[in-house]
Amino acid sequence: MRIAVAGDEPRYTTTEQLRLERELLDRARDRLHAHVGRARADLIEEAIARRSLSGEQAELVPALTSSGAGIEVVRAPAGAGKTFALDAAREAWTRSGIDVVGCALSARAAAELREQAAIDATTVARLRRALDRGHRLGYRGVVVVDEAGMVGTRELAELARHADDRGAKLVLVGDDRQLPEIEAGGAFRALAERQGALELREVRRQREAWDREALSELREGRPEKWAREYAARDRLVTAPTTPALRARLADDWWASRERGDDALMVALRRRDVADLNQLGRERMRAAERLRGEDVELGPRSFAVGDRVVLARNDRDLDVVNGERGEVRAVSASEISLRLDRGRDVRLPASYAGEHLDHGYAMTAHRVQGATVDRTFVLGSDETYREWGYTALSRHRDSAHFYVTAPAPFLNRPAQSLQDKQELVDTIVRTFEDSRKQELALEAVERDPHVAHVLRELDRAREHARADERRIQTLRDERQQTPWYRRAPRRDLGQALETSERAVANGAGRVDELREDVERLIGTPRPLPEGRPAREVLAHAAWLDRGRALTRDAHDVGLGIDR
Repeated sequence: MRIAVAGDEPRYTTTEQLRLERELLDRARDRLHAHVGRARADLIEEAIARRSLSGEQAELVPALTSSGAGIEVVRAPAGAGKTFALDAAREAWTRSGIDVVGCALSARAAAELREQAAIDATTVARLRRALDRGHRLGYRGVVVVDEAGMVGTRELAELARHADDRGAKLVLVGDDRQLPEIEAGGAFRALAERQGALELREVRRQREAWDREALSELREGRPEKWAREYAARDRLVTAPTTPALRARLADDWWASRERGDDALMVALRRRDVADLNQLGRERMRAAERLRGEDVELGPRSFAVGDRVVLARNDRDLDVVNGERGEVRAVSASEISLRLDRGRDVRLPASYAGEHLDHGYAMTAHRVQGATVDRTFVLGSDETYREWGYTALSRHRDSAHFYVTAPAPFLNRPAQSLQDKQELVDTIVRTFEDSRKQELALEAVERDPHVAHVLRELDRAREHARADERRIQTLRDERQQTPWYRRAPRRDLGQALETSERAVANGAGRVDELREDVERLIGTPRPLPEGRPAREVLAHAAWLDRGRALTRDAHDVGLGIDR
């Protein structure tokens, strides 16, 4: 289905996509009081008491483990300590006899769930394949999905269906202000806004309070305050040319590394990452940090002392996409690494030649979830708000952002200005663009005809649920009324018959309204005439933004595990 949007390019969605989105939202609402995943109160208290949780973490754990909701959303900014809180929730659940499993978009994030929260976790793709082959979730168990803000709607809808089939609780943990979904998305944000979300707000990663506050402004879509704070502390760095800017970034990174910091360069595009990695290696070689000759493995060369990052999972080798390490030995046939988690591995040339890269610089997609001392982030004309927040929130001590100087700075240093407003304005424009996704259904709902029918459908479903609750109450009362009290039993029986007819009629009305929704969604109607093109496009506003990102997937180095 072609759907018009404000902008130069048309977007497309399908009735199947709209059906999936509606099904997910309906399932979340219908299971709001499913009474699943409820741990014992005393075990929740013991799990909290055993850990040094912050106040809001300690509030999150009982809310998550006792609400009973079938689908629960947990929203947390970068560095809020969500995994620490999940560990306490996992203990409360498992000690209450509730099975807990987890998954994440990347194998690295799944490994962190296992290591930091003791949750048996795998990738989303692997769990879905297992479920499609007949594997069953634990009955009335819990499924935790980390990085859920990056998981596409189809995957979330399928996981929600499997959880519903087994009476399990689905917990979606993530942040819709960080990197968006690659596939058609918007579900995590929509669920959080429509159903409500448990939230962690206190960031614990950055050491300086002003830094935490500035990053919070950037996350909320208010980059000007962040830019002013960073400019005032010389965290925004400029140079007149691209080569000069990259050399400055590499020099600053190297100085930090030489002081003993865990420092990392970050860029948007893979070609920029490759350039920064080359600059990093040149400084390593000049300082004699690399030992021996370079050995070519595929398109790259490695030497003893090189920092590297793995780019593919391999269960036989026990390595995970996104892991970092240091080269201990290298030959034409294999390379030996000491991984940052402390394990030594030997990789054959067949793996290293295709799936090993230098690890001085990385894309934001690859470093999401990571924590280092200092980051040095390369800006470009393709950066956007969610990317910026993700890349600039990895550090404990400091982050620096590098941009080619705007015209006023070309012939004089930034420090000579009365103020740095020109630089701040340039940076703010860099982060004006947002790539957060919305459901295609949300765009459709802005059509007044569809919105009216959906409101009617919501009312009909709520009436049907109320009638079902009344039927259950009447059945309970009739069962508890002694047989010899014939008149009350007769009255209850008549009331029960009336309510059952109402349920049947309500179900018919719900089916009719569903058919109306499908007809309206699937049948384009002419838009009002005599209106400017921009208004007409905004009126239509039917959108599946996930497809817009897939064309850039290869270039930015997503590191998504399938």
